Amino acid sequence: MNPLALPIHVIEGEPLVLDTDLAEELEMLNPRNIRSDLIEPHRTELEMHGPLRSRRLQTGGRPATAYYLNEHQAVDVALLSRTPKARLATKTSLDLSRSAPGKRGSASVNLPRDTASRRLRAC
Repeated sequence: MNPLALPIHVIEGEPLVLDTDLAEELEMLNPRNIRSDLIEPHRTELEMHGPLRSRRLQTGGRPATAYYLNEHQAVDVALLSRTPKARLATKTSLDLSRSAPGKRGSASVNLPRDTASRRLRAC
């Protein structure tokens, strides 16, 4: 079985995964649709696992909101996606806890709030 590989973003000490990175790993046809199809309709449920962190994006067209999900939120969204890889994501979990700041392989990226990023193979 091939575990998921996701870039992890540590924001305010919490390991998070970007919504579109998760969507790409789940092989969704249009990764940005994860926001309108899965995250926004299930916002209340997802916030039961902690705050739903977001960032406004302005890329020239209509503004968008990118979501950063914790491990429980990411697993819930994977389940809701019903893609073939969703089972893999939930079976292997998305153990983001291994991405604590300062571990080997971390690298700074240009994100707000002193964010670090690295590749992590989900266990």
